[in-house]
Amino acid sequence: MDGIFHEKQEGNLCAQHCLNALLQGPYYSAVDLAAIAAALDERERSTMAEAGLDTPEYRAFCQQPSSNFDDSGFFSIQVISEALQTWGLSLVPAKSPEANNCLSSPENEKAFICNYREHWFTIRKLGYQWFNLNSMQRRPKFISDTYLSLLLAQLVSDGYTINVVRGALPECSADALLLVQPYDPALDPEAEEFTPKKASAEDLAAIGGEKPKPARDSSPPAKTADADSVRAKRLAFFDKQQSASPSQKSETSNENNSAVPVNAAGGSITRQESSSSMQDEDLQEAIRLSLMSS
Repeated sequence: MDGIFHEKQEGNLCAQHCLNALLQGPYYSAVDLAAIAAALDERERSTMAEAGLDTPEYRAFCQQPSSNFDDSGFFSIQVISEALQTWGLSLVPAKSPEANNCLSSPENEKAFICNYREHWFTIRKLGYQWFNLNSMQRRPKFISDTYLSLLLAQLVSDGYTINVVRGALPECSADALLLVQPYDPALDPEAEEFTPKKASAEDLAAIGGEKPKPARDSSPPAKTADADSVRAKRLAFFDKQQSASPSQKSETSNENNSAVPVNAAGGSITRQESSSSMQDEDLQEAIRLSLMSS
């Protein structure tokens, strides 16, 4: 991780940090990018002047501030694209037809440049591994192949604009080192790996990925009582009650006579009602036993 070039955020110079993270070296400064932006402004002014210097469109254009940079350190995507052309690199919007649905198999690409609310940052492959080189982070963050698609899906869902970098990236020491000795998070006490929030089906569909499969219910299916089995066990229970010894029956009779049952209205329950209630309880007990032994 120490061999990866990483610039921390300074002012609003995220475009500078993004480019240098992609190229893995301090290749561009704010002055360099300002010169590129000024050249773009002059090119646009010349194009507007072709229709005449006295046209309302040209005069309005000259009164507007530059769309390519400002005093805060912001630089447009046109400036970034122009800087990359020097290296034979180009930016292709990830959702455009020219990108060949790159977000569905991002591991086959080399790098991505992302933007949200005028903040630029790079996600790049070094060796065979991916890293988030956002200058707002204290250090680069390792991204496993499992999480790469989920990260891009999350960025799309959050409103980021993603561009895929096409062309041969310049050689760098970090790439050569990680090819020989891949980064192992288990050996890094300060490892910071991207942990995605739960990706919805819509998030994955936005990048052309597969929808997550629903989790399987591991709980055993509920048992269904068999009517014949219940009936047989119920009869066996009643036969057992009828074949009980006289002493057991006497004890049961004494227990039943030890208290006078009372109904909900406060009156005494008749012998017929008590017998019916006992039969109901016996039936419920038989059913309970049958279900327990099923």
